[in-house]
Amino acid sequence: MKKIALLLTALLTLGTAQLNGQTTTKPTIIRDLRTTVNTKTITIRDGVKYVGDFNGGLAWIKPTNGEWFVIDKAGNKQFTLPKDWRPAQVTESNEFLSSVNFDNGRMMIVTGANYKETASIIDTKGNTIKKFEKVRHVTSLNDGLAIMERMKGREWLPVYIDANGNEVPCALLKPKGAWDFHYNVYQMKEGLRLYYNYKNKTWGYMNAKCQGVIPAKFKDAYSFSRDGLARVQDMNGLWGYIDTSGNYAIEPMFTNKVGAFYGGLAKVTDKTGQTVYFINKQGKFVYQFTPDTSVLIEDYIWAGNNIYSVWTFGGCPNIINSSFKSVAKLPVNGIGDISGRVSQATANWFIFTNGSYNRIFDWQGNQLASYESHDDYCGHYFSEGLCANGVNYFNEKLEIVIQFKDSQF
Repeated sequence: MKKIALLLTALLTLGTAQLNGQTTTKPTIIRDLRTTVNTKTITIRDGVKYVGDFNGGLAWIKPTNGEWFVIDKAGNKQFTLPKDWRPAQVTESNEFLSSVNFDNGRMMIVTGANYKETASIIDTKGNTIKKFEKVRHVTSLNDGLAIMERMKGREWLPVYIDANGNEVPCALLKPKGAWDFHYNVYQMKEGLRLYYNYKNKTWGYMNAKCQGVIPAKFKDAYSFSRDGLARVQDMNGLWGYIDTSGNYAIEPMFTNKVGAFYGGLAKVTDKTGQTVYFINKQGKFVYQFTPDTSVLIEDYIWAGNNIYSVWTFGGCPNIINSSFKSVAKLPVNGIGDISGRVSQATANWFIFTNGSYNRIFDWQGNQLASYESHDDYCGHYFSEGLCANGVNYFNEKLEIVIQFKDSQF
């Protein structure tokens, strides 16, 4: 096993002076979200409750009062689910547990409750691929796999189901009597997906064929980032990083949970949680900062092929590049903006969110637009060229492509 220890001697301290630099607050340039002659308006009585992200050219919509339906990117309705049917992502306890979308052209939908569910796999036309009677605890399809409990003999037993509805042999199922846990099928990342060993209460990784590749030996774990590393917690409670072979790239040594890698950088803290460090993939410290209570240091995020972060210091949010330098200060209109976060980023702009209030800035710090979310479950994901904000879809030019309006009568 290859072990790369963190090299304290490689620590490069940049300090607050470089952070503050000579940057100035950029002027506000409001373009705002705007309709055009090509904007499609969809009128729905009582409005919409959920506006989903586009996936494969289709998005799911839930009216406030009405059945789920699917639209294409031109705003044309493709089909509507029968009464009382819902996507499997939607549960009784958490109505929008995760983003509702197709998985490579397939979707698991369900109806019923109280352990008497009926489930179906449908395609992008709404056609039924396979139907399952008398099932329970049905998950959505995620990279071609779902889990459901089926009655076998006199017992409810969990099984893996593929996108065609066939049972997939898998040795990684939950033991009997574990019905009180919520099933979850994790996304494939770097060719692997997380799984949970309910008997030992540990985490491991499996491949697309439901075969265990990295044993479930971690107390906690996260999916792999596009940097090829995953953050894991060993049984002693310390955090480190593994590669896709399961070997430690950075040995467990951190008391506090570590950040994910973005563009070769990850945020960690000392055991007090007060000093922030950034490390590279070789485990070397490349930046150290001890902020006061008014400073907020965020993880980096992808912005196209670049990485940026937005840190708050000096009473103002600042765009920080991968050299830990402030690119620009964001104009602050109200103290609430200071504690915001980046909820979505593209190569050209990002959304800075505080509660339901959102502002869009370019990476030079110019404010382009602002809007208020009308959907608490909207994740502001920029997907396939469009971003949903709860009442409409807008493109990267901030043009409203599809909008939803309540009828007058």
